[in-house]
Amino acid sequence: MTENQEDILKNLNPELGAAVYLSLLAGRKILDIYQDENYSVEYKEDDSPITLADREANEIIVNNLKKRFPDYALLSEESRDDPARLKNKWCWIIDPLDGTKEFVKGNGEFTVNIALTYRQEPVLGVIYLPVKGDLYYALKGQGAYYAGGLDGENLSEIRLTDTSASPLRSPSAKQLTDTSASRSAVTPASRPTDTSASQSAATSESRSTATSESRTTDTSASRLTSLAEVNSSKGRAKEPPHSLTESLKNIIQSSSRIEVSQRRENLRVVKSRSHASEKLNRLLERNSDRIAEVRELGSSLKGCLIARGEAEVYYRFTLTKEWDIAAMDSIVTEAGGIMRNLKTNQSFQYNRENSLNEAGFYLLNREESRLK
Repeated sequence: MTENQEDILKNLNPELGAAVYLSLLAGRKILDIYQDENYSVEYKEDDSPITLADREANEIIVNNLKKRFPDYALLSEESRDDPARLKNKWCWIIDPLDGTKEFVKGNGEFTVNIALTYRQEPVLGVIYLPVKGDLYYALKGQGAYYAGGLDGENLSEIRLTDTSASPLRSPSAKQLTDTSASRSAVTPASRPTDTSASQSAATSESRSTATSESRTTDTSASRLTSLAEVNSSKGRAKEPPHSLTESLKNIIQSSSRIEVSQRRENLRVVKSRSHASEKLNRLLERNSDRIAEVRELGSSLKGCLIARGEAEVYYRFTLTKEWDIAAMDSIVTEAGGIMRNLKTNQSFQYNRENSLNEAGFYLLNREESRLK
């Protein structure tokens, strides 16, 4: 185990444990339905498909998170939106089955996406690919990681509400307010019960950006104050059970840190298998001299390949929602990559009143890979 992995174990948060655990458990349920093939496909008002797998995975994740973190807001593709979330500093953002079209096609390119945001910024991201058992996760300021060959079967008997074991250690106030050379350490160590923070103050905070060569550290007084405030909050959720802790230790011990590639030319492009656009085709044609390969893939898997250094460029011109990109944003950014709004060239903010991303986005390994 590397020194950095030991640091993650020491400071492991219940939020990460719950997100990993529930992604595996939901993934197991999704696989059961996928392999059975005896399910119907319905269509929502926007003509997007929904299946039993979407609903049951959503129930597993949402119900457990509500019980485990009752003071947190929640935004999920398959749940009714509650406007009260806008007053909460913390918000889970969930796509219980990202890539339902790929699920229906039977190509295996679908994922479980779980992210946690604090003051509209991603601080945790988990993406699980059930068919291959591939897990990607990231914590703000602690990097992005990959573990393969996992299976949710052995987690089915673990109860999130079991609190008989001793708690895990949470980061101190100093750890929360210290900044590093790479990026600010924004770790969701405490569970605030104060949900009345002004969104206007939150939206004024800019997210630190990272490339493989330069990373910006946010040391503003308002940011440091908010982190100290988080750590000093009294309303804390109960800690995870010992069995869950041991399972997470095994996962972390088998995981490896991932980083984006250093390529500037001979770029490997990933694009959506089910959401083609003429704008994208024209962009790729204009930059054909810089592109070595174009691959079509479903779901957030495209962002995961960029985080692993197996691709450099992903552009999306068609509509998405917050739950489509939040976990991917966290993982790619912590791997050293860049995710930006196509119109503003700014980082995304989350837990917004309008969860629709109308302008599109791009994901890059580094700024120099941006297409013209």
